Amino acid sequence: MSQRPARRFAPFGLGLVALAPSLTLIGWAFVERPPAASLAEPPLLVAGASGLLAALGLGLLRRRRARPRPPAVPAVATASPAPDARCARCETLTAMLRAANEAIILCATNGRIEIFNPAAEMLFGCLAEEVVGQHFDSLVDHSPDDSTPLALALLAAEVDGHAVHEAQARRHGDRPFPARLRLHRLDAGRHRRVLIFAEDLAMHEQQEGQAAYLRRHDLLTGLLNRREFERRVEAALRDPAGRRQPRALCHLDVDQFKIINSTCGHAAGDRLLQQLALLIENRLGEKTSLARIGGDEFAAFFSGRDGDEVLAICEELQQTVRNFLFTWCDQSFDVAVSIGLIAFTADEETASSALSKADIACHTAKHNGRDRLHVYSDGDAELIRHHGDMHMVSAITRALSDGRFRLVAQPIVALQGETPEPPHYEILVRMLDETGQVVIPGRFIPAAERYILMPAVDRWVIHRILSTQADNLRAWHARYPDRFLFAINLSGTSLGDEGFLSYLKRQFADWAVPFASICFEITETAAVRSLERARALMEELAGLGVRFALDDFGTGLSSYGYLRDLPVSLLKIDGAFVRGLSDDPVNRAMVESINQIGHVLGLQTIAEWAEDGAAIEALRALGVDYAQGYGVGAALPVDGFQIRFPTTASDVQSASSR
Repeated sequence: MSQRPARRFAPFGLGLVALAPSLTLIGWAFVERPPAASLAEPPLLVAGASGLLAALGLGLLRRRRARPRPPAVPAVATASPAPDARCARCETLTAMLRAANEAIILCATNGRIEIFNPAAEMLFGCLAEEVVGQHFDSLVDHSPDDSTPLALALLAAEVDGHAVHEAQARRHGDRPFPARLRLHRLDAGRHRRVLIFAEDLAMHEQQEGQAAYLRRHDLLTGLLNRREFERRVEAALRDPAGRRQPRALCHLDVDQFKIINSTCGHAAGDRLLQQLALLIENRLGEKTSLARIGGDEFAAFFSGRDGDEVLAICEELQQTVRNFLFTWCDQSFDVAVSIGLIAFTADEETASSALSKADIACHTAKHNGRDRLHVYSDGDAELIRHHGDMHMVSAITRALSDGRFRLVAQPIVALQGETPEPPHYEILVRMLDETGQVVIPGRFIPAAERYILMPAVDRWVIHRILSTQADNLRAWHARYPDRFLFAINLSGTSLGDEGFLSYLKRQFADWAVPFASICFEITETAAVRSLERARALMEELAGLGVRFALDDFGTGLSSYGYLRDLPVSLLKIDGAFVRGLSDDPVNRAMVESINQIGHVLGLQTIAEWAEDGAAIEALRALGVDYAQGYGVGAALPVDGFQIRFPTTASDVQSASSR
């Protein structure tokens, strides 16, 4: 879950643009519809919400200018003093337009500018106070035979309510630039308005090129991403001209990568991956399609080369990697890769099946001792199944019966507000192997989920927390009845378990634990596996006081839809966006947009992986509500855990770091 300077954009954020139509519904829900006697403003508010939410996606590729500005005053002319509700809605519209990253101008039907948002100031190079009250024609140049934007707007108002116009716009102190103006009629009772969305066409084309690049490439290394790699392999296999050509695909996995990541930190791991990507790319050459397909995994596709030739190339590549010495902060590490190889023709495999078999061959190479190369054979799948997942399944079962699971509590600290607020905690589970060594969740949880062992693990965690922390939970609830103390992760299989709800209720009753003292964290993927059953369970528990957080938010483009469908009250911003926040403008824009949408929906936000003071200060400046990570405080053993109620800010700090 984590540069060449030109490749620092986050591809996942671009999908927000496509969500604008569904997000507009959020605008409807957010703005209360006024009585029938006062229908002047709702269309303006809905348009404002739509502009804001659609702009959040486009704004990821555009940096806002940071400087103080006088407040923009919407001059909705000719109206007598408005009631309080109408003034509040006007202020809401103005605030939403000011927050939008797209240039938006509100005009009266006579062409006079009434609202000119900060993004429009940046685009046209002039301040709102310089143009409010002026005619919109002052911002564009017209040829003698060209229709004016105002005329188009009036025509749109009379015919179908919208129009698109391209013109040469004027940027103060600079040359004219090509602009596209999208005009929308706003019917607001007696007060008809025209909402204009303006964009620089040259910048738009550049952004579209960047977006296309980002959809195809990995952010960290600049190599192809998995989706584009599979698309190119599939296209090559479907090409009739090369259908009989020999093909080969290899899967590379960096050996002992987690040692470097754990010893030196994620920054060292990222640097190693970047250097290996360059090394492999230079060794294989331009004719080979190379991609980063996972955390420390790469894949290469060879076309027109037989298996023996590719085998020799991969052996030489392994030797090249062995000769590479990775250095970080006066520490040096030998590096090696395990390689799985499959040779085939287009008639034998698809892109997906070839990649899957190369992955199996790579696992076999690791099982045989690492730093090995293995060519796929049909017997490998059974070997991996037996020595991989099934080994872990038996280890999990024995750990449950032997009591070798441990719980730790990672503090989550408030970033906003003057009054000290005590930290609450996310409960994390660890497993000990038979020698007492810690097995990280990334190793045992996938196998537990695949073989339906997670309900047993989840029930063990819940019983352990409620039985050992009942006194703490009751004391916390008496002091803070509207806040939870512990957040517990729930798996998708538990959400879909018919008997899980009754088990939860029985545990809360047996240990007399207040429902409001617990929050359950779920991922979108876990919820959608059994959406109706998950929604029913969540709604019933929420009615009793339990809170829910949507974990790893931002990694799925459909997340916004489930925000409306599920009773969640907190968003956890995925740590992949938070890492490098202080010096990565794209990650910063992504965190800012998720935080804004969460607040529009009345949800609190929690940023994961806040690993240093710079990240915490950046999150605080963006208005994120809470943070967790090593920069906030280390995880504490749950055994012997005692809460202390702070009275000062220094007490809060010591509570999160003790």
